Amino acid sequence: MDSITSITRNQAITGIWTDFGTGKTSLVHDTDTGNRLVAFSAIWLALSMRYIKKIMANTALCMHLWWHKPKPNETSTTPATERDALLPGQPTTSLSKEAEILARIYKANPDVRDYLDEFWRNKDLTWGYRICLFLFTVLLSSTALGLIIGGILSAAMKSEGPARLASENCGLWMFDERSGGPEAATRAGVLDLIKETRAAQYAENCYKTSNSFSASNCNLFYRQKLPFSQARYTTDCPFRDQICRANQTVTFVTGYLDANDIGINTPAGPKFRRSTKCTPLSMEYPFIMNHTQNGTTTYHYYYGEKKDGEETVDYTYKTVGDPWDRLAPVYDVFAYVTNSTPYTNTYWNPRSELKYDKTSTLTIVFVSSLRILYEKRSDDPIFPADKEYFLPGSNKPWFRNSDPRARPFACINSIEVCLADGKTCWPFVGGKSPEETVPQGTIPPTFWLMYASLLNTDIIDSIAKRLGGSLQAQKLVSQYFSPALSDYHWVDEVEKMVATAHARTQINAWSISTGEDSTHEGKDGYTLRTPLSKYGDFCRTFKYYPRGYASIHLGAFISVCCALPVLFLLSYEWESIATPFKRITVRLRAQQARRREDNGQTTTATDDTGHNENRDGQSAVQAPQTQASQSLGTSHEDPQEESSTAQDRIQQATISREPSQHPSDSITASGRLSIESQIHSTDNFEPVEWEPLVISKLFEWLYLILSYGIWWPIIRLLKICVRCCAI
Repeated sequence: MDSITSITRNQAITGIWTDFGTGKTSLVHDTDTGNRLVAFSAIWLALSMRYIKKIMANTALCMHLWWHKPKPNETSTTPATERDALLPGQPTTSLSKEAEILARIYKANPDVRDYLDEFWRNKDLTWGYRICLFLFTVLLSSTALGLIIGGILSAAMKSEGPARLASENCGLWMFDERSGGPEAATRAGVLDLIKETRAAQYAENCYKTSNSFSASNCNLFYRQKLPFSQARYTTDCPFRDQICRANQTVTFVTGYLDANDIGINTPAGPKFRRSTKCTPLSMEYPFIMNHTQNGTTTYHYYYGEKKDGEETVDYTYKTVGDPWDRLAPVYDVFAYVTNSTPYTNTYWNPRSELKYDKTSTLTIVFVSSLRILYEKRSDDPIFPADKEYFLPGSNKPWFRNSDPRARPFACINSIEVCLADGKTCWPFVGGKSPEETVPQGTIPPTFWLMYASLLNTDIIDSIAKRLGGSLQAQKLVSQYFSPALSDYHWVDEVEKMVATAHARTQINAWSISTGEDSTHEGKDGYTLRTPLSKYGDFCRTFKYYPRGYASIHLGAFISVCCALPVLFLLSYEWESIATPFKRITVRLRAQQARRREDNGQTTTATDDTGHNENRDGQSAVQAPQTQASQSLGTSHEDPQEESSTAQDRIQQATISREPSQHPSDSITASGRLSIESQIHSTDNFEPVEWEPLVISKLFEWLYLILSYGIWWPIIRLLKICVRCCAI
């Protein structure tokens, strides 16, 4: 594990990328840069509070004025002003002194401290209005506190991965017996043993349900472990002619695992699934026979023939004597397998009773326990402890295995690989391979990376080189003593073999993606089995959790960065935005009217109310103004001068409709003294009016769209088009 960590450090690809396993887009950078970005987002989020406060105060003012809106049968006692004459139809309010004071406080939009100060000190406010002000202050404070907490929680958008592995020398390098000699073969065996040991260690530490191992050492691969089912017990025999002993069969299966699960980043991930079924074998005649010569008994195990050098023998395995007589507290383990990969040759041919599907592999394992004493009795079919044994001077019985024969069990292991559709599938061994059935270039490189990762992941590979050292039972032995084993300890051993096979798949994917075996090309007899021209490029597709890198969720980061400008825009006064456009519209209409008069195309029509209208239906100068000019003897012989006068009047009328600057608009800038001076002089200022913000208009438009349905914006757009065409 340490070798993996040291090699993969500082090999991640920085920048923006998409994890197709989860669909999340992230920004990957070194940890220091990631911390700076998170700190920036927290500060950026805090700066948006002033605009949120403005929106909340504007909303409170709107609700306050709406609550005090006079009823239809009430008339305002406020005398009409010149502004009311210029802006007919504007709502007028008749507020009490206390309500007017609270409205001005909302309008002033001070800080939370000033709101609280007004709550305690302002004696002109009734208790009802004070409570309203206090509730608003609490809401505003809660929002500010929420932003502070949000800034703290914004650190959650940063994690330690995943990221893509940066490698330019990826590929599958394997030892070629034709180009390497005995020494190279030995080195290749040692290198494979290192991978196998690495996989077993990872499975031991990270595949347990209750794991006391350091979590950081298990958070290297994209998935900490590949899922597979719990042990399924059945009483059937996967073989025939009662070669199974006691009909105890256990099965471990997986569903279809996506290539993303082993760290291959691909939007359309190929899939694979694995099934392992094991059962103890019969130890009766004719499967095991023995003969004694010179006082030494030899046991032959007839479960199929095997190659012995240049010859072929009719037995599978043999043991000599009683293992108890050996002064070594260990387990002897030997295993044989049929073709486990497309690159292996047949070494053991099972007998006819061990019938299995040729698209699977059959593994037979022999286990012998030597001089080992157990605390309690066990009837496990592979790890028995059925005979009492008393140590000298002790009355406590220990237990040992009384049978000198090795205990055999067999496993059927099958792997199926499929394309992303889940329908085009091939067995990993036996039958035709994908290369033989699909035209070259039609299978994506990610499939071949997954396919290569499944090499050497059979049950035999998890015990082939470590043998007895691969057993959990061996790790429990201290000197000659072992804790008690359960009656189904052999199932635990099989489960560990399955976990090791899955872990080896993950390590193979990492090894191929890094191209770690490329350093042995040439003199060590390694050759590239996945040339780029045939299988495509495997590089920069493997994802894992690197050390020293931070992964920031891009969507959350962009949302935080956009919060400040969006809130700034939404809190802006609508009239300050709309007024320049109104002025531009007036100028454009005046220019259009001038051009029409120059072309002699100006026509007016007087309606029943005494107003003049042009062709596009827009209001022109009122009729009384024309009559007044006539009564004063104004000459209309010059149409250009008349048009200019009308344009000036339109501009003046439009400008007069713009909201005037209220004294309350300067409250925020003038500070606390200004608030008190303006609030306590309520007899000499104009009534407070609500000025809509941009967000107010957005909600208004949304309400109209929801009220009138989808046809309202279409009809509105058609009207605008008609007016433009008329102009």
